Amino acid sequence: MIKSVILLLMKNTNATNWEETPEGFVDYVLPSYWASYLINGDASGIDFCEQEECDAFLIKEKLVNCVDVSGDTFFSRTNDASTLGSECANYRFVNPA
Repeated sequence: MIKSVILLLMKNTNATNWEETPEGFVDYVLPSYWASYLINGDASGIDFCEQEECDAFLIKEKLVNCVDVSGDTFFSRTNDASTLGSECANYRFVNPA
């Protein structure tokens, strides 16, 4: 069931309802520049310190599979990974619980 939901989410990001988190998933507000690293595993857009910060957050939250990121970004004074303001996006992960 979760695999089919993941495939559906990955097919059409624009259709994602960010107001309601589906069962089996968790949402986080994180820096938008982490998107390529979290979705594609491509760290070329972030420096080593940013990658370490992202990895530490993933380990702390026990997150493995990022399945979606919002297309809209916004400035936030804080996010779920740090207290530093940055351009952010909504990210959806498979719930690790």
